[in-house]
Amino acid sequence: MARPWSKADSPSPAPVPATAARQALLLLAISIAVTGVRWVAVPPRLSLQADRVDYEIEYAAPLVDAAGARKLYDAGIHLFIDTREGGAELVDTVPGAFVIRASSFDDDMLALLDTIVPEDKFVLFGDGSLAVTNNIAARLIARGYPEVTLLKGGLGAWRAAGGPTAPRATTAPAAPADGDAAPADGVTP
Repeated sequence: MARPWSKADSPSPAPVPATAARQALLLLAISIAVTGVRWVAVPPRLSLQADRVDYEIEYAAPLVDAAGARKLYDAGIHLFIDTREGGAELVDTVPGAFVIRASSFDDDMLALLDTIVPEDKFVLFGDGSLAVTNNIAARLIARGYPEVTLLKGGLGAWRAAGGPTAPRATTAPAAPADGDAAPADGVTP
């Protein structure tokens, strides 16, 4: 006769925590293997190296190197604009350069209202970083001054190329009083 089944005759089951841990490790091993195979088999959608073209700054105006700016200066058909903020360390500039700063753009433009016209051609320079200079160039273009060029390397590159420098005025030149016209020869009586 067949013996009836009893709990004592069956093998004892593995403890639940041990089984769960084995299953978790098995799933982890499978997911690592699948990820590794996919990583090797499928090329990445984005390159892992930065492409210089992707990260180039789009400037508001074309760039000119110091040698090219020197030719423009010698030709005398471009006005030079110093975009550096005032400070004790700023002792020189390009001779004849006007000052337009980002922090006082509107006031500087107002001071130059009778001096510059939209048909003028400008070369903007700063301290070597084109961030502020580009900002001012974009603002000039938006105000109707389309002939703007940025000096690559700023005043340091200008000096290195042998460009002349002159002491920078600490304040803007005073405008003539109403009714007083400045003499044509620039000499005041």
